[in-house]
Amino acid sequence: MLNPQDLVKILDQLLERDFKPPLTFAAVALNGATGLGRFVPVDDGDGLSCEILHKSDHADWLTPINLMFVDATGEAARVVIDASRWPTPQILH
Repeated sequence: MLNPQDLVKILDQLLERDFKPPLTFAAVALNGATGLGRFVPVDDGDGLSCEILHKSDHADWLTPINLMFVDATGEAARVVIDASRWPTPQILH
């Protein structure tokens, strides 16, 4: 299952790798659940806010979940959330 806490862990790792906001993401789960969104800086400049652009009607997100993140400079990363490896998402870059 994909939840906000999962995304926070992933974002922290991407920002540590010098990814620059805004960060746009696409997510696809094993069962076909999909989502699209972006993380943009908040007005006070401290932190990010999530804008969901699309979310499929699936109730559950089955792992593995593949995510692609693209930052403001065009840098991209693929992240795999696999229940057998969680809580450490695998960032393939």
